Amino acid sequence: MDSLIGSEDFRTAVDTADAALTQAGFEVSRLRDTGAFSRLRVRDPGSIWVLEVDFAVNWRADPPVRMSLGLVLSERDAVARKLSAVYSRGEVRDFLDLDSIRIFGRYSDADLLALGAEHDVGFDQSMFAEQLSRITLIDPVEAEEYGLGSEAFQQVQARAHRPSTTTRHPL
Repeated sequence: MDSLIGSEDFRTAVDTADAALTQAGFEVSRLRDTGAFSRLRVRDPGSIWVLEVDFAVNWRADPPVRMSLGLVLSERDAVARKLSAVYSRGEVRDFLDLDSIRIFGRYSDADLLALGAEHDVGFDQSMFAEQLSRITLIDPVEAEEYGLGSEAFQQVQARAHRPSTTTRHPL
């Protein structure tokens, strides 16, 4: 979930979440804790339930959009964030999100690459292509956690290196 706060409120937000979760009876540990990123591991001591919660301060190009649930990222900022996730983290869910964005067809591959560069001065298309190729190293069984069977994830893997239907320029 994204929340739109200034960096000066970041530490307060992390500390408040940590305290509230602890007070609610969860075990909370900080896996990473820097000035602009924190990852909390939240465990329910009465079950096997474990959740990782990320807090981050990120630059946004567009103002937030108000929806019934509150302020959310603009579509462009949300898509750029997904590109950044593939570029830096490369987890199964990141590739699934990018595949969905490409299938939806609102952004051509060229648009996506331009958006990546706009949102990250260090975005390098060659490096992005290298990160994207890592999808072939993922065991399709890992996608089952996200409700996708092995065969369906193999199709995602195959699409990752094909041009999207909206452009002649593959990622």
